Amino acid sequence: MKEFIKSQIEKRVQLGLGESYDLAYPASAIEELLYNAIIHRDYESNAPIKFYEFSDRIEITNPGGLYGDARPENFPNKNDYRNPTLAEAAKNLGFINAFNVGVKRAKAALSKNGSPEPLFILDQPTGFGVVIYKKR
Repeated sequence: MKEFIKSQIEKRVQLGLGESYDLAYPASAIEELLYNAIIHRDYESNAPIKFYEFSDRIEITNPGGLYGDARPENFPNKNDYRNPTLAEAAKNLGFINAFNVGVKRAKAALSKNGSPEPLFILDQPTGFGVVIYKKR
């Protein structure tokens, strides 16, 4: 996934008229949010995880809304695992570093890049989504 993100998604944008370039999207944020979609999706649904890149944003959605103790009012500080075995395997294989930090790390990477705040779609009972806006 890292190679795909770096070659196809992580693009540079020119800042002003000079030779200065910066990242449109930080790869680490995209990676964190994609792993979040994989780990937290509802595998009882046959709907796919959707990853769309538009000219001004990236949208990632997955089947299954917030789960268990996670609620819109306490997101992202509280989470719960619909797929605890998958989450543990992802951690043991090194795809994620720790539990309950992916969204916070993605937000921090976007902030450090100077990107706009992501929009999390939390109020859908059958889906979860995030919109990442391109750095302007």
